[in-house]
Amino acid sequence: MPRANPQKNVRACISIRSDIHERLSTLAEQEGRSFSNLCAYLLEQAIDSLNQDD
Repeated sequence: MPRANPQKNVRACISIRSDIHERLSTLAEQEGRSFSNLCAYLLEQAIDSLNQDD
């Protein structure tokens, strides 16, 4: 019987406008998160939201 594959974290690189970077940096600082952690969280939430619309 095949084993379930555990989810693995992968690194991604994106380009964003500088004003978006500043807003995300400010939000990350306010929430006590790292910049990359906040971006990953927001991206996951956006994708989950899209999947719920199906």
